[in-house]
Formats: sequence, structure tokens, C-alpha cells
Amino acid sequence: MKSALKIAFLTSSDPKDRNSWSGIYFQMLKSLESQFTDVIPLGPVEMNKRRLWLVNFRNLVSAIFLRQRYNVIHNNLFARYYAAAFKKKLKGGNFDMIFAPASSVEIAFLKTDIPICYFSDTSFSQIRNYYGLFSNLSESSAKESEAIQYKALKKSAIVIHASNWASYYVTEHYGIDQTKAYTLPMGANIDEAPDLKMLALKLNDKTTCNLLFLGVEWERKGGAIAFEALVELNKLGLDANLTICGCTPPEGFDHPKMKVIPFLDKSIAADYNQFLELLYKTHFLLLPTRAECAGVVFAEASAFGIPSITTDTGGVASMVENDVNGYRLPYNAGGNMYAGLIKAIFENDEGYKKLVYSSRAKYGNELNWETWGIKVKELILKNHKDS
Repeated sequence: MKSALKIAFLTSSDPKDRNSWSGIYFQMLKSLESQFTDVIPLGPVEMNKRRLWLVNFRNLVSAIFLRQRYNVIHNNLFARYYAAAFKKKLKGGNFDMIFAPASSVEIAFLKTDIPICYFSDTSFSQIRNYYGLFSNLSESSAKESEAIQYKALKKSAIVIHASNWASYYVTEHYGIDQTKAYTLPMGANIDEAPDLKMLALKLNDKTTCNLLFLGVEWERKGGAIAFEALVELNKLGLDANLTICGCTPPEGFDHPKMKVIPFLDKSIAADYNQFLELLYKTHFLLLPTRAECAGVVFAEASAFGIPSITTDTGGVASMVENDVNGYRLPYNAGGNMYAGLIKAIFENDEGYKKLVYSSRAKYGNELNWETWGIKVKELILKNHKDS
């Protein structure tokens, strides 16, 4: 049964855009709409051009004189602008709760008496120097960004993160009360999971081992290691193909068994159907990621009964459980280790079958937006009752 509470869905980008934050906003909005009768998107909010210019100018000056970067995402110029914009949007709305996914900048300076449910897959200090985008920041920029993150977390009544890795960090580093900190893994950016009969078709078609590398950042997602694994598998005598989807590898990464699909737009029916067809045919998601907060791609793979062979880093452990929906290898594992594991699993028919069905079960039990939405509703209702 839907709750009658009125929810403000606060994001600066358009949550109805399937490409915004890898489709996460889109799926979260749909999920909450299935749990509450009234969910109002407050985004998009277009940033003031003068502020955009000032932030980029500060970044340029920092690069020239300090050889360091200025955080063009988490900064006071943006935060104060969003605070004013969302205060206007909230006025007279009679909202019971604000749901603010990955919106620390948007809510940091927001003045409101409406309780906030904040969701993210990480926090600023945790991702600093972990993702390239947040590396080599000047100290003044880092302090500014850290203060924004702290304000957002402290003013939120509910703090949800996509992994235990992220949840534990905010309680330890930012001193967030454990009673308001929760972990809820994210779901897949798909309309619905395939029929279980499709898994049987995957099991019956094992003449070639089809690997999928899915990501927009070749280096961060470990593209070179995935390529090494492909080369090694074929050397070991296993007929393997690798499809790269979402990016274009640098020069030098060419192989007759490798196919590249630079980009698929899930908001376009033809591209979305091509994406689904790709998943239907895939035997393993191969993602030796170097840095990962969570990754909805693991939920998408699990929905199609695809075991994920990945790295034990960041928040991956909350998405990929060893011997259930894949395996997490050590960070220093090379392509040969990935290849050896894939070959051993693929050539063990019963072992592979078990992994395919347990991957799908992991999706059905945990890594889906319906389960996520139900649990978020429970937390919001509890907060509303206790307040």
C-alpha cells in the first residue's frame, strides 16, 4: 500500500533523464513513486552561467599557479545558488520529507524545517584521491568541499549509503550518529529482469565464452587488465570474446576477438534493446575496476544471471558476494589471474550453472529497486512517526 506522505525529490539534474547518474535518479524516482502517492521532482535546476564561469576560472587559476585543481562540483558558489533555488521550489509545497540523492551540494546551505533523507554512494573525503576527478585538489578547495559534505550529512535526518564501505566511513570520519545511518544497495537500470527461461538459454550456449566490459572510463574500470584476460584466455585454449561497451579503448588495444560499442543511450529504444541483447548473450561481466563506490552494473549483470568477475575495492563487496553472484579478486590481480578464474568456472558446467542462478537470486533478493523502495519507505515512515 502506498503511503500518503508527500515527498520532494531533490536533484539539480533531471531525474527523468535515463542517462543522469547512470539512470540511478530515474530508477529511484520510479521506485519511490511506487511507494508514495505524491513524489514531486524538484529538478532540473540550471546553474547560473556567471557562477559556472567563476568556478571554471578558479580551476584554471589553481591549475596555473598551484598545479592543483579546484573542485568544480562541490563548492560554495554552487551550494549557495542551489540553496536559494530549492528554497523557492519547496515553498508552499507542504512536503513531509525531502529525498536528496547524491545532493550534498544542493542541500548543504538549504534552510528548511522539512526532514531530509540523504542518499549517496560515497562522501567527499572518502572519494578524494580515490577517483581521478577528485585527485590533486588544492587544500583550500578540499576544505571547502569537506565542509559542504559535513553540513549535508549533519542536517539530514536519515543518511543512506549504497555500501557498508561508505556507511561505515561517514560514521567514523564525519561522526554521523549510527542510529540514522543505513546501507541499501542499489538496483539495476533496466525496466524489468528477464524471464528465468532466458537463463537456461545462456547455459545451453557455451561454445564461446562471451565477456562484457561495461563502463565509460577505460582506465578506472581496469580496461587494460580485461584486455590481458582476453588474450590469456585464448592462449589457454578457451574460445573467448570480449565486448567493450561504453567507451573506446586507447590505441594498441586491438584483438580479433574484441568488439567495441562506444555508447548506448538507454533512453533510445533501439539502443536499450541492443543493451538487453548484449546482456542475454554474456557469460561473465569482466570489470577489474581500480576504483568503485558501488556500481549498478553489478545489479544489471545479476538480473541476467551473469556472474561478475571484479576487484575487491571500495563498495564492491556490497554488490558482489563471492561465490554467489561473482568473485572479487585482489587489487593487484593481473589479467592472468582473471583468465584462470573465468576458465575454471566456465568449464565446470555445474559450478557455472549454480553461479548463474545464485546471481539471479541475489538480484531478486537484494539488488533491485522494488526492495530498495520498500526499505526507503520504511525508514521515512519511521522517521515521520518518531518526529
